[in-house]
Parts: sequence; C-alpha cells; structure tokens
Amino acid sequence: NVLGYLRIFETKDENGTALETDYGTQSSDGCWDSSSASGADSSEELVNVTYDVNRRTLQFVDGTTISSGTITNRNWTINQQAFTGTNVTYTFPDEGTHSVLLVATSDNGCTDSIRQDAFVQFTPVPFFSANDGCQFDDLIQFNNLTTLNGSPYDANFDFLWNFQMGGVSTMPNPGLYYDTAGTFGVELIATSSDNCTADTTIFITIHPKPNADFSISTVCVGFPTNFSDSSTVSGGIINQWLWNIDNTSPNTPNPIYTYSESGSFPVFLTVVTDQNCIDTASGIAQVNPNPVVDFTASKQVINVLDNQVDFTNLTSGATAYYWYFDSLGTSIDENPSFTFDPIEPCKTYENTLIAVTSAGCVDSVMKVITSEGNLLFYIPNAFSPDEDGLNDVYKPKFTDLDDDNYLFEIFDRWGERIFFTNNSDEGWDGKIDGIIAKQDVYVYRVTVNTLCSNNSNKKDEVIQGHFTLIK
Repeated sequence: NVLGYLRIFETKDENGTALETDYGTQSSDGCWDSSSASGADSSEELVNVTYDVNRRTLQFVDGTTISSGTITNRNWTINQQAFTGTNVTYTFPDEGTHSVLLVATSDNGCTDSIRQDAFVQFTPVPFFSANDGCQFDDLIQFNNLTTLNGSPYDANFDFLWNFQMGGVSTMPNPGLYYDTAGTFGVELIATSSDNCTADTTIFITIHPKPNADFSISTVCVGFPTNFSDSSTVSGGIINQWLWNIDNTSPNTPNPIYTYSESGSFPVFLTVVTDQNCIDTASGIAQVNPNPVVDFTASKQVINVLDNQVDFTNLTSGATAYYWYFDSLGTSIDENPSFTFDPIEPCKTYENTLIAVTSAGCVDSVMKVITSEGNLLFYIPNAFSPDEDGLNDVYKPKFTDLDDDNYLFEIFDRWGERIFFTNNSDEGWDGKIDGIIAKQDVYVYRVTVNTLCSNNSNKKDEVIQGHFTLIK
C-alpha cells in the first residue's frame, strides 16, 4: 500500500534550531535517497515515509547513520506520542502539519536528534443527494455535494460514479433513467488534486411505472358505452384515473358515457400510482349508426272484401327486416304483401317493422291500418204491396249497420221523391198519399256510413238502383 514518500520540509536539531535543509535526490521510483544528502554528517539523518490512500497513516523509516559504533536506541515523538523502533507507522487523527522528532543514541552514549514536519493532506468528504423516481420516466439527477476541508469541490476533482444497475460516469452531476424498478446502490468515488480519495454509497428507490390499459364496449347510437379499466402496476396501487371521453373528464375506474351520434371517438386514460408514477393509454370508442326505418302501405283502410295490403320498405342502412302484422302474422321479406284475415269490424291493426344493421343495431316503426264495419246489404228488385202479408214492404237489409246519418229514399221515374226514412227498420209500403202507387219502375237510394262510428275519418256512401212495383 506504499504510494509515495514524505519529503523533509525542514531539518532541526534537538533544540529546534533549524539546520541546513537538504532533500537529497529522488530516484526513478519516486523515493528520496538519504545517502545523497550533501552536508549530512554522522549526527544527521533523513527520514523516508510511506502512506496509505487516505494520507493519514504514515510509515516513518529511520535513515540515521554513524561513522563508527552502533545505533542502539531510536526514540520517536509523533504528535506528542512516544514510540521506539527503527520504523514507526502512525495514523494521524486529522489533516494538517504535524511535528515528528527522532532521537538516536549510539552504543557509546552519543545522541543526535532531528525534527521534521509531516503534512497530512485533507481527505475529500464525498456526499450527494438524489430523489427517488419512477421507472422509465424520471431522470434521476445526482447532485454532487462533495467537500474538501469544509469547502465545495473544485474543477480539479475527479469523480467516478458506479451504478449498481450498470454503468459508470465521470461527470460531476450525472443524470440517469432507470428502466428497472427496485432499490439500487450508487457509489461516488471522489479524488482530490492531491490524489486523496474517498467514497460513499447511497441507495435510491425506483418505483414501478404502471401499465395503463382499458376496454371499450361497442354500441349503437342511444346506448351507453362502458369503459373498463384493466391497468396494472407491479408494486404499489393505482389510485387515480383521469379519462378524456368526448371532452368530459370522469375520474372513476369504469365510467359510462352515452354518445349522441355515431362515429369513431378517441379516448384517453391516464393512471397514477400512490408513488405518483404515470402512464397513459388510448383507444377508440366505436358507436354504430341505427337504421332509419320507414315504410308505406298500399291501403290505410281494409274490409272483408278488400283485405290485402302491399307494404313498401323505405328503410336505409339495414340488412335484415322483421314484420309483425298485429297478431295475424309475420314476414322477413323486404317488401311483403299481407292479407288480413279474419277481419274484425272497426279494428285498428298495428303493423311494426323492425330493421337490423350488419352491426346489430336495431330500430323500428309502427303504423296502423283500420278496418271498416263489415257492411253487407240486400235489397230486392221488385215487391208487391197487395197486403197479403208477403213482400208488402220494400226496404234494404244490412249487417253491422251504423244508423248514423242513415237515409233511405224512393223516387218515381220523373225523379220526384215519394218516400224517405232515417230509420233502418222502416220501409216503403208502396203507397203515395195512402193509395197504392201504380205499377212501374222506381229508383231507390241508400246513404250509409261505410266506416265505424268511432272513426274520425268516416264518410257517407250512396248506394242506388231501381226496382219494380208489381200489382
């Protein structure tokens, strides 16, 4: 561990009187040769010294010579402490200049002494600070606070940083990104301009970066979209969720949001751990359009004699169709025809079309068709009002008759009305002013409602013909 030597700064006698200073010559190995000191006599000595890396532990090597006789005692006084021996090793408690005294005694009782100053260099005090951080994202900055004799280090210092994670640096204040989470040692070795070296190690903690992730349900317009967080972290917990959904900012793990229209919408999720480590993920919310459903019917009103309806599909955006004709039947044709049978008089039939897109989005529309009253009537083409009790009264016969606005009229061949009634149970007895009319051809006219009485669209229908009065 010998690194060098201690040069003699000053030579003094035992009383402290300065003598001639002579450093001798330095050999190629860096040591000083005492035998070359000019002017040295048998009472003078030169002291060689070795020291360790911290410059505090010094080895003093006796260089005393004598022209005749033998040196029997060597008494050292180092830093006010007494030692004996040819070579003495001493560790100084602090840096600075320290006095070293050697008194040599020969076998004939002659003595001589020499006092030298040993200068112990100041050792650096390496120190640095660094904050814990997050894996991948945080630049860990190492702040070098090394001092020498109470003063900050200067440009003449050399530094070596050893990172347990791997790698070295010679910069005074390096920065490092860590791609692995855990606790890691960092060693700083500081070397002063006097080649004095010291080191220190501290440990920093790198917190794991979370892995942000989530899933999104695919929906149709009008239905809520579910956002499900699936983020993970290898250590610690995730305690913040910061969403950006259609310019809204939910802060729960699994928010729900309903888009007002179809399309593809970007979504962002930032998760934060209890150690303030952050990650962000993005995704696309897909909202599929609903079909635009519509149809027309060839008839709005049906009856027992005219009960087939043709339906025309006006839907856009659909690939499948489901028709429901009230409770009477179904169809999957795009443009079906349907016969309503049986028909109930004065009924409203609900006809529903459900359309489905290729993405499974559904919409529907319902329209109604109404049925007339099942009005059937019979009226003879002749009658004989001879009061024999058979066929004496002329009147029509109806089924499901609506008496509202009922009118039955008889006209002669010249167009004169000779009979009328609003009572469907009343007929013409063949008389005019109480006398049986002559045998002839007469005209009848019946006005009836063809729709049900509770239908706001009902209208009158006129039925007319001719018949013969027979005597």
